[in-house]
Amino acid sequence: MDIVHILQSRITEAVKTCFEYDLSASQLIINPTKKEFDGEYTFVVFPLVKALRQKPQDIADALGKHLLDSVEEVTGYNVIQGFLNLSVSNALWLNALSYVNSSDKYGVAESNGKKILIEYSSPNTNKPLHLGHIRNIL
Repeated sequence: MDIVHILQSRITEAVKTCFEYDLSASQLIINPTKKEFDGEYTFVVFPLVKALRQKPQDIADALGKHLLDSVEEVTGYNVIQGFLNLSVSNALWLNALSYVNSSDKYGVAESNGKKILIEYSSPNTNKPLHLGHIRNIL
């Protein structure tokens, strides 16, 4: 199972437990955390502010404490202006990688009947490459 899907289910359960509120899929926004902040994934708390009538900082802090105490996949959190940054356990990463390794069909999509064109670059090997070649390749 995907790490994001695991976090989505854990956060949905946490919101229901902490605030007695059923979180919809449109309110559940999880993104990779920006490099300048701690954590691997960020939960955006702002869609919950109107429904819960609390400050984003308070919502994120309550959810972070609950996730840290009750969810083994979460090893740490920090709150920055209504964004809940989560650190996940090494075991979760290892499970995700072992799933990818054991799955023969990982990354293979089913056919949808559309043709796909893959173009490879083929510069002239008898001439030196210059920026114009690289621009065209990119």
